[in-house]
Amino acid sequence: MNMNQPQLLAVADAINMAIKGAGTDDAALIRSIATHTNPQLQFIRASYEARYARDLVDDIKGDTSGHYETLLCQCVTERYRLEAELVRKACKGAGTDEAMLMDVLLCRNAHELKAITEAYERTFHRNMREDVLSEFSGKLKRVFIAALSMGREDGPADPARVQSDAQALRKATKGLGTDESAVFAIMFS
Repeated sequence: MNMNQPQLLAVADAINMAIKGAGTDDAALIRSIATHTNPQLQFIRASYEARYARDLVDDIKGDTSGHYETLLCQCVTERYRLEAELVRKACKGAGTDEAMLMDVLLCRNAHELKAITEAYERTFHRNMREDVLSEFSGKLKRVFIAALSMGREDGPADPARVQSDAQALRKATKGLGTDESAVFAIMFS
């Protein structure tokens, strides 16, 4: 959806109308949030906060609850900050949410990992790499070390390299044992 600034300002007003006063117009709130991209929502959020001198996330939390609240708040949070928050949540407290860390970090290119790392450090004033690696040991730690090295190339895949990597993976995993160094080199470069 291609929208200009006045249209996005109108969405900020629609969100305000949906949540102000008693009760919430859930249909209007969902329509306002679910039909916009994250960059558009960042503009809408900034406009809302400038226009009404209130934090949009706090206002959403005040009018919603449960998974619905979580979903709406995540939608209006900048993408890389959200991913940084998910990494922190996965590492914080007793136990590690390994699946969440895998989902957020393992399939990212170097640009995305850098943006998540910067958002994490800006938000939490902590080193993301150190926090993540402190949660693991053994083979899984080696996977995250390789993934967080940010050596993955951006851009389209080279068909010849894909073929070569597939053959190298087959060779590294064929027979007894696995050449983990070769697998990591292929998966995270």
